[in-house]
Amino acid sequence: MYRFLKLLYIFIILLNNFSNNIYPSEAPKDKLTYEEKEWLKKHPNIRLGFSSTWEPFLILNPDGSFSGIYPSILKELNLRLQTNISIELSPWKEILEKAKVKKVDGILALHPDNAKLYDLLSTRPFLSNYPTVFSRKGAIIKKIEDLKGKKVSIIKGALFAENLLKQYEGKVSVIKCIDARNALDMVFEGKTDAMVGLSSHNYEITKSKLFGIEPIYVAWDKPFNSVMGIRSDWPELASIINKGLDSFTEDEINRYVNKWINLPLTLQKLLLSDDEWNWVKKNNVIRVGVDPDREPLEFIDDGNLKGISINYLEHIEKLIGRVSFKFVTGSRSDLIKLSKEKKIDIFSCISKTQKKEDYLIFTTTYLKIPVGIFAGEGVTFVGNLNNLSGKKVIVVEGYGIDDLIEKENPKIKIVLAKSNKEALNYLIKGNAFAFVGGILPISHIITHLGYTQIKFVGETNYFNNHTIGIRKELPILKDILQKALNTISENERDEIYKNWVSTTYKYPFDYTYIWKIGLGTLILIAVFIIWNNFLWQEIKRRKKIEEALALAKKKAESANIAKSLFLSNVSHELRTPLNSILGYSQIMQNDPSLNESLKNNLSIIIRSGEHLLSLINEVLDIAKIETGKISIYKATFDFYMLLNDIENIFRVRTNAKDLTFIIEKHGELPRYLISDEVKLRQCLINLLGNAIKFTDKGTIIFRIFAGKKENNIIEIIFEVEDSGIGINEGDIERIFRPFEQIVAANKAEGGSGLGLTITREFALLMGGNVFVKSKHYIGSTFILNIYAEIGKIENIKTYRKILAIKKGQILPKILVVDDKDDNRKILSSFLISLGFIVKEALNGKEAIYEYKSWRPDLIFMDMKMPVMDGYESIKTIRFMPEGANIPIIAISASAFKEDLEKILAAGANDFIIKPFKKDDIFMIIGKFLNIEYDYEEQVNRENSYESEIDDIFEGLILLSDENLEKLKEAILTLDKKNCISCIENFRHIIGGTADDIIILIEKYQFDTIDNLINKIKSKRQKKL
Repeated sequence: MYRFLKLLYIFIILLNNFSNNIYPSEAPKDKLTYEEKEWLKKHPNIRLGFSSTWEPFLILNPDGSFSGIYPSILKELNLRLQTNISIELSPWKEILEKAKVKKVDGILALHPDNAKLYDLLSTRPFLSNYPTVFSRKGAIIKKIEDLKGKKVSIIKGALFAENLLKQYEGKVSVIKCIDARNALDMVFEGKTDAMVGLSSHNYEITKSKLFGIEPIYVAWDKPFNSVMGIRSDWPELASIINKGLDSFTEDEINRYVNKWINLPLTLQKLLLSDDEWNWVKKNNVIRVGVDPDREPLEFIDDGNLKGISINYLEHIEKLIGRVSFKFVTGSRSDLIKLSKEKKIDIFSCISKTQKKEDYLIFTTTYLKIPVGIFAGEGVTFVGNLNNLSGKKVIVVEGYGIDDLIEKENPKIKIVLAKSNKEALNYLIKGNAFAFVGGILPISHIITHLGYTQIKFVGETNYFNNHTIGIRKELPILKDILQKALNTISENERDEIYKNWVSTTYKYPFDYTYIWKIGLGTLILIAVFIIWNNFLWQEIKRRKKIEEALALAKKKAESANIAKSLFLSNVSHELRTPLNSILGYSQIMQNDPSLNESLKNNLSIIIRSGEHLLSLINEVLDIAKIETGKISIYKATFDFYMLLNDIENIFRVRTNAKDLTFIIEKHGELPRYLISDEVKLRQCLINLLGNAIKFTDKGTIIFRIFAGKKENNIIEIIFEVEDSGIGINEGDIERIFRPFEQIVAANKAEGGSGLGLTITREFALLMGGNVFVKSKHYIGSTFILNIYAEIGKIENIKTYRKILAIKKGQILPKILVVDDKDDNRKILSSFLISLGFIVKEALNGKEAIYEYKSWRPDLIFMDMKMPVMDGYESIKTIRFMPEGANIPIIAISASAFKEDLEKILAAGANDFIIKPFKKDDIFMIIGKFLNIEYDYEEQVNRENSYESEIDDIFEGLILLSDENLEKLKEAILTLDKKNCISCIENFRHIIGGTADDIIILIEKYQFDTIDNLINKIKSKRQKKL
């Protein structure tokens, strides 16, 4: 119970704002003079005016509230100063007039020169915006000079942009636009090569889904500063606000900015001084002290240093670009000794304390971890440090916790340990009553090393504020590292943190909220924990709460068991009929009486069935609470074949609804890609499926673009445009939420509401994202992009078709055990077709009888059967004579890891998951019985498409010049019906080639036919 409470408590506390310090700095309100405090009492409500036209600095929400960079800073400023400064919104001219006549108390943000112009007092600058060049991805523009000879859009009246381009007057064609969106649209539509704006316009790109536009250059040396303008008769307010602004670190301001603007890391720049750059050149190796006993903060794995602090240093190394870190490992006390001996330069992860300030200086905190109380068996609940008075408490030497406890709780008897693991071992041995340490690293050790007797028993008011510690005689290095830390964006910090914390605690992908009762239970547990923290001394009440928690946990566990059973049954019920569909399709493929057309249709059924199977696998994987994250499996695949499969699937569906289906391919698309084919296929099917679902008439256009290519990585962009019902603007974000469907969608057709959620998740895994542009009742365009490596044909995993058992081998006897007739017959047919000797059994009891009397060489055993299931049958056979040696292959419709582990634990040698492929069956028999096979010769896939085109060429060459000209005229009309009619007129001449050409026409590949006609004409002219 306490283990569960401990992890839940950690989860709640880590989600809090880690703003508390071990040594909190003096609050800004405490720095105010007596006169300033009295002034605030007389002026409790202060209004600053602003305009709503400058996102993301200020955004007016539909409910009338404000969000954005300025409101975020103002909210924090009010907290620090204990003031009530509010925002009054009006058009810009009106706000300026109000400021002049003091109807507002100032302006929230403006340029310092404008403050003087309107007779306002300026606060110190608190935010900077920078001139930035935006262009399409892949543009060869790396600096301002590269704009020479190009068309550039700017905002009309933007003096900073005009001044930046003034030096290239006459060499750059400038087009002035009404606003940032208009200027960016010019770039997006290809009317200009670039836009010169401000770094804040990166928000407009994200907001407007201007796919393919990105910031490519930032003029860091030309900041566009913002100050607050305060009415001239209130100098007290200007002074008060300045004191509040002084309390903000550069890192904090950057976090507010990066949340909304978030420039790419490649554009973020360290503004180092000349002295700092010179120091870097002379000291390009920095020695770093690392304590490897602090997983996941920093630790050694397979000989390599890893962890949160190491990731931060890796970012800093990239940002500076001219330094490398040399790591020295040891316990905290040993590293402190080395630092004093000047054998290391910095600590990667250290808390600031008064003692350490004698020999170290520190950056700002980059990670804050709460400190908790842990105890062994026999200790139920401690609550807080006050209850440890007179008891032995272990702390790790050098972390600073011992200093705090000595100062604030002198009656606690401190026992020093050199590491977290040593401290926990002391605790297990009973050398102390409790251990006080960082919740994150200690809980990680408890969870991963199986110290189940250790539990979380109380909280403290302390936080480990992790900084980079630098030797005191290296202040210039401290400034460099601080600037580098400030440059790491909020998103990048979140990614680092989530990467290690999600790995440590395995928090599941959050689909649990669909279980409303489960959510309510968690909230109830959280409330109970808070009661425990404040009312721990009320023993009787606490016991009642513990009983309630035990009951809640039991209910939650019952819900989890019910859910797992449900998913397991869903898996079984879906896979069993799918096994029959795929099984009989594979059997029919070998029927010699089938013509090529029917064989092709069977191939489509099999590929579609296999894709349905992959969808079942993926949805079940997402649904598993235990997983916590979805993996990506990269392999080389035939991109053209994937697109062809997609077209075949959706051509049928669009024809059924009488929709026009157009496929457009742009740029040089590679034939082979290295990525997750299953996830990409599912993304495309989800997007095209939605387009068809919500379109009753008109056109579906599927566009594929070859995007930016760098080294061997290429961006592939997919657009799915429909003329369907469209989406309300307010519903656009909702459609990506799991199990959400918009009202209009529900009127059109049902569904689970998971498709777009899965699509976005998979797109992110493949390095891209999904965007949507839509107008209600006009249509929607979904844009998906991914990044993939360009592959080669030789890297494609090929599975040659097994034709027969090699001659000269003894044919094995195979027993097939399954209660379902279809499943038995499919598997038996596979085996008999290759020459195996087969017997069947209907349940586990019959399997035991057949084993005794027939002695098969291998058994395929279904696990769910009446009379006696596979588990019991396998266990019985294993205790029979020679039963321990016979290979038993389990057949299961469950893909759940726990079920498969249970199967192997029952004594099966291996398993096959329904629906199974014929060759998979043969390969597993070969593995256990050493059977060798004859295989079909490998087909050259590279030339298959080319050979089809060659066949069409040979057919068209039979047409006369006059008939070729008629066909060309029909092709140039781009009228599908007209083209097909023309081809039918020539069928008596070209025979079966007519069908191949009609397929090209159906695919709108008019250019391919036209090229073939031109090729024939050219060939004939050369002969003349």
